Amino acid sequence: MSYIIEYAKSGRSRCRGPIALCHSSNHTISKDELRLGVEVENIKGVSWKHWTCVSPEVLSNMKESLSTPDIMKGWENLKEEDKEKIKEAWELGDIPNRPQPANKSPRRGKRKSSADADEIKSDEIKSDE
Repeated sequence: MSYIIEYAKSGRSRCRGPIALCHSSNHTISKDELRLGVEVENIKGVSWKHWTCVSPEVLSNMKESLSTPDIMKGWENLKEEDKEKIKEAWELGDIPNRPQPANKSPRRGKRKSSADADEIKSDEIKSDE
């Protein structure tokens, strides 16, 4: 397993990080946003996540595989401020100042508008005719 750190080349990638951590309501990684890729041999592809969606477990796995973060693929192309953020997370074992997750509460059905509610109430009224 290898790790890639880079800025998203387009806005088409989907974040595969934990839904509970993701700050994007549609899980899209925007163009030029910092992202982490995990290359997995058995799926022959890269699983991308926002850098801010990297969990403590992923950081722990990275530390087991890499001696330092600066040997990740793509490190040399990062801005200094992003290198510092990554080094800080590496030391802490978690992402500091993580953005608030987007509202992830699933909707179990279409919410009725007040007009729908009025219609239901009038339908529920039984006539004595």
